[in-house]
Amino acid sequence: YDEYRVLLADQAAQQDWHLLDLWDAMPEVGCYTDSPVHLTPECSARLGVLVGDAITAMADHRTLP
Repeated sequence: YDEYRVLLADQAAQQDWHLLDLWDAMPEVGCYTDSPVHLTPECSARLGVLVGDAITAMADHRTLP
């Protein structure tokens, strides 16, 4: 996945796409379950905040972190 993420980031930069890479956004311990949903409710909420902040930043024409 690391090579794929680098290739995707390069392509996004070349095409001026908005890309939010959340691969490492959640800690490895305490956020994942064995269910089909995968994230705990708390980590799902944290992920929602990250995505919401990115959408707001794009709407405000700000640069993503």
